Amino acid sequence: MSKNECVAVLDIGTAKTVAFVMELGSRAKPFVRGAGLSATLGLHKGKVADGEALAFSLRGALAQAEQNADCKISKLFCNPAGVAVKTLLNRGTTAIQQKTKEICAPDVERVVEASKILPVNSGQEVVHAVPQRFYIDERPCQQVLGEHGVRLEVETRIIAADAQQLADLTGIVNGPGFGPLTGWIHNGLALAGSVLTEEEQNASALVMDMGAGTTEVTLVDKQQPVFTFTLPVAGRHITNDLSVGLGISFDEAEQLKLQYGVAGEDMADPQKMVEFEGQKNAVSLRVVGEIIEARLQEIFMLVQQSILEAGRQIPPAVILAGGTALLPGLAKLLATRWETQVRIADPPRVE
Repeated sequence: MSKNECVAVLDIGTAKTVAFVMELGSRAKPFVRGAGLSATLGLHKGKVADGEALAFSLRGALAQAEQNADCKISKLFCNPAGVAVKTLLNRGTTAIQQKTKEICAPDVERVVEASKILPVNSGQEVVHAVPQRFYIDERPCQQVLGEHGVRLEVETRIIAADAQQLADLTGIVNGPGFGPLTGWIHNGLALAGSVLTEEEQNASALVMDMGAGTTEVTLVDKQQPVFTFTLPVAGRHITNDLSVGLGISFDEAEQLKLQYGVAGEDMADPQKMVEFEGQKNAVSLRVVGEIIEARLQEIFMLVQQSILEAGRQIPPAVILAGGTALLPGLAKLLATRWETQVRIADPPRVE
């Protein structure tokens, strides 16, 4: 068993939960010792529908990861995928405590904490706070440590999530079979940090994580997250469209999507037909592609609309992640609609 500190991360998705156990030691980067996977039960669009079922799912993934890692978990972080998030700019102010009026690390920590204070009735809880710029006596300053002044201010990009949804998840993760929750990890930030190239991070890029129940979008500009949001529509909605449109069961529709699904009518084999038990007529794959494309175009429209309403533009680089993003032709369809460069994420390999 490892003597170094082991940290676990629970990635809670709509369809599946993945747990990773990483060893923190003398290595330059964390070493992934083990992983676990389980189907997510009891969660609907980021909201806890059945606490016992969800706890069972999370414990299963975590226990499997801990067993594979052969180490004792000391800290536990969670990524609440699907929980409604929003971004906002907030300010914090503090007086410099030292008699010399020299700004030290505790001053910076204190002013950042002050910027995390949200209105009591906001219904939001801070997940991440990313300082954007500092001010010393109203004067902009990038490197504040060692500088002198009376008042220190910070403008912080806040990523906040629905407080009730986080409270419900916290109650489960802090329950029997888990260690105490150390903190939250925002999926968009973690994903952007792992899949964006250095050039994309220094410019502007959009990361779209298209999962089963939600599509999470994060806009990064010059290494800073500037906008993030979650749409409650993704892969399962495509499956449901196929089920309703073709008059087949949900399970049959899911299998059809996985085996023959493409992102557009023109991408399907015009000669290929699929038969289902109890159906009089075979189904053309062009019809399947048409149904899938209609839902994808709706998702793309909603994402673009949200970005434009926030006063932003579609950036020159769009990176797709998540199971739904692997649908053949999806990247090409989006690139054509938005007239921009689109690629599928290629996460770095872990040891």
